[in-house]
Amino acid sequence: MNNWTRTPIHREIMGLARCDRRTVDHIDKNPLNNARSNLRVATYAENMWNRGKQSNNTSGYKGVLWIERIKRWSARISANGKRYYLGHYKTAEEAHEAYKAAAERLHGEFANFG
Repeated sequence: MNNWTRTPIHREIMGLARCDRRTVDHIDKNPLNNARSNLRVATYAENMWNRGKQSNNTSGYKGVLWIERIKRWSARISANGKRYYLGHYKTAEEAHEAYKAAAERLHGEFANFG
Protein backbone atom coordinates (compact mmCIF):
# COMPACT_ATOMS: atom_id res chain seq x y z
CA MET A 1 0.00 0.00 0.00
CA ASN A 2 1.32 3.44 -0.86
CA ASN A 3 1.11 6.62 1.21
CA TRP A 4 0.48 9.00 -1.66
CA THR A 5 -1.63 12.10 -1.21
CA ARG A 6 -2.96 14.43 -3.84
CA THR A 7 -1.89 18.05 -3.71
CA PRO A 8 -3.28 20.53 -6.25
CA ILE A 9 -0.48 21.81 -8.45
CA HIS A 10 -1.18 25.46 -7.61
CA ARG A 11 -0.66 24.73 -3.88
CA GLU A 12 2.57 22.90 -4.69
CA ILE A 13 3.82 25.82 -6.82
CA MET A 14 3.11 28.28 -3.98
CA GLY A 15 4.62 25.96 -1.34
CA LEU A 16 1.50 25.58 0.82
CA ALA A 17 1.43 22.54 3.08
CA ARG A 18 -1.71 20.39 3.32
CA CYS A 19 -2.39 21.69 6.83
CA ASP A 20 -2.15 25.35 5.75
CA ARG A 21 -5.68 26.80 5.83
CA ARG A 22 -4.84 29.55 3.35
CA THR A 23 -5.73 29.07 -0.28
CA VAL A 24 -4.19 29.94 -3.62
CA ASP A 25 -6.03 32.53 -5.68
CA HIS A 26 -5.83 32.54 -9.48
CA ILE A 27 -5.64 36.24 -10.32
CA ASP A 28 -7.24 35.82 -13.76
CA LYS A 29 -9.83 33.34 -12.37
CA ASN A 30 -8.61 30.62 -14.77
CA PRO A 31 -7.84 27.50 -12.69
CA LEU A 32 -5.82 26.03 -15.58
CA ASN A 33 -3.41 28.96 -15.61
CA ASN A 34 -0.93 27.93 -12.92
CA ALA A 35 1.83 30.32 -13.90
CA ARG A 36 3.46 31.63 -10.72
CA SER A 37 2.74 35.19 -11.90
CA ASN A 38 -0.99 34.34 -11.91
CA LEU A 39 -1.04 32.88 -8.38
CA ARG A 40 -1.14 34.51 -4.96
CA VAL A 41 -1.65 33.18 -1.45
CA ALA A 42 -4.97 34.35 -0.01
CA THR A 43 -7.38 33.79 2.82
CA TYR A 44 -10.70 32.17 1.98
CA ALA A 45 -12.40 35.60 2.16
CA GLU A 46 -9.87 37.21 -0.17
CA ASN A 47 -10.35 34.38 -2.64
CA MET A 48 -14.12 34.95 -2.55
CA TRP A 49 -13.63 38.68 -3.16
CA ASN A 50 -11.94 37.79 -6.46
CA ARG A 51 -14.97 35.80 -7.67
CA GLY A 52 -17.06 37.09 -10.53
CA LYS A 53 -20.78 37.71 -10.40
CA GLN A 54 -23.03 34.80 -9.45
CA SER A 55 -24.76 32.73 -12.12
CA ASN A 56 -28.20 33.91 -10.93
CA ASN A 57 -27.25 37.60 -11.28
CA THR A 58 -29.93 39.57 -13.15
CA SER A 59 -28.44 43.07 -13.08
CA GLY A 60 -25.32 42.21 -15.06
CA TYR A 61 -23.15 43.73 -12.31
CA LYS A 62 -21.59 42.14 -9.25
CA GLY A 63 -23.08 43.52 -6.02
CA VAL A 64 -26.05 45.20 -7.74
CA LEU A 65 -29.67 44.12 -7.45
CA TRP A 66 -33.10 45.48 -8.31
CA ILE A 67 -35.41 46.36 -5.40
CA GLU A 68 -38.92 46.11 -6.83
CA ARG A 69 -40.63 47.67 -3.80
CA ILE A 70 -38.88 51.02 -4.30
CA LYS A 71 -38.10 50.65 -8.03
CA ARG A 72 -34.39 51.33 -7.52
CA TRP A 73 -31.09 49.56 -7.94
CA SER A 74 -29.25 48.72 -4.73
CA ALA A 75 -25.51 48.20 -4.26
CA ARG A 76 -24.13 45.93 -1.52
CA ILE A 77 -20.76 44.50 -0.59
CA SER A 78 -19.36 42.24 2.12
CA ALA A 79 -15.96 42.46 3.75
CA ASN A 80 -14.43 41.25 7.00
CA GLY A 81 -17.63 39.59 8.17
CA LYS A 82 -19.81 42.65 7.61
CA ARG A 83 -22.31 43.53 4.91
CA TYR A 84 -22.35 47.13 3.70
CA TYR A 85 -25.36 48.71 2.01
CA LEU A 86 -24.08 51.30 -0.43
CA GLY A 87 -27.37 52.98 -1.27
CA HIS A 88 -30.13 52.99 -3.87
CA TYR A 89 -29.68 54.33 -7.37
CA LYS A 90 -31.78 55.15 -10.43
CA THR A 91 -29.59 53.09 -12.76
CA ALA A 92 -27.68 49.83 -12.44
CA GLU A 93 -24.59 51.61 -13.76
CA GLU A 94 -24.66 54.15 -10.89
CA ALA A 95 -25.01 51.31 -8.36
CA HIS A 96 -22.13 49.48 -10.03
CA GLU A 97 -19.89 52.57 -9.71
CA ALA A 98 -20.68 52.67 -5.97
CA TYR A 99 -19.82 48.95 -5.71
CA LYS A 100 -16.53 49.46 -7.57
CA ALA A 101 -15.46 52.30 -5.27
CA ALA A 102 -16.27 50.24 -2.17
CA ALA A 103 -14.56 47.12 -3.57
CA GLU A 104 -11.35 49.04 -4.23
CA ARG A 105 -11.42 50.41 -0.68
CA LEU A 106 -12.44 47.20 1.13
CA HIS A 107 -10.99 44.43 -1.05
CA GLY A 108 -7.81 46.10 -2.29
CA GLU A 109 -5.85 43.96 -4.75
CA PHE A 110 -8.55 41.25 -4.57
CA ALA A 111 -11.29 43.59 -5.83
CA ASN A 112 -13.20 42.12 -8.76
CA PHE A 113 -15.93 44.06 -10.49
CA GLY A 114 -17.23 40.95 -12.23
